[in-house]
Amino acid sequence: LYDQAITIHQQIPDIDSTKVVGAYTRLAHLLDEKGNHEASLQSLKRALKLCSDCNGTDSVEVAEILHRLGKTYDHLGNYEKSSACFTRSVKIFRSIDDDYGVYISQALSFVGRNYARRKQFGKAVELCTESLKMQKELIGEVELVDIAHSLLNIGDIMNQWDKPEQALQFYEEALNSYEEVVGFDSFDVAMCK
Repeated sequence: LYDQAITIHQQIPDIDSTKVVGAYTRLAHLLDEKGNHEASLQSLKRALKLCSDCNGTDSVEVAEILHRLGKTYDHLGNYEKSSACFTRSVKIFRSIDDDYGVYISQALSFVGRNYARRKQFGKAVELCTESLKMQKELIGEVELVDIAHSLLNIGDIMNQWDKPEQALQFYEEALNSYEEVVGFDSFDVAMCK
């Protein structure tokens, strides 16, 4: 049905292109939820092309699509392309306004984890720490449980980097945050123990 709707939208000359972009991005979201990341990727690429053609390559809409592309590439295990999309989205968001801190902090976290996958632990910790700092400043927009996840991620990176004492500090802080939010019986709390 989405393909039919997109075809119809494209055949009408004065149709608002944002509706077609919206159809592509909604389709990508559904495909991602169903685990069909390759098809989602194709839909997002079409959305990015159309959005870039209509709004320019440095628009908020393009940055949002790049953010979603980064997540999709991450799901597919293509961490280099994931990082490239996130890095470009962060550059656009930062050039526009401070209202996109949540997007920026998420992107920095993804890129940091991608650096850790390549064994570049120093850069990984730097980016994930910057993300954590932003999340703490955005409390209210960012849930405490997300901050706990970030602490756990940094702990994991420190552990992979063979810095168990520092990893332990992050794990303990994550555990305290999880316990505060979800209680003692949560799976997330068990992951910290």
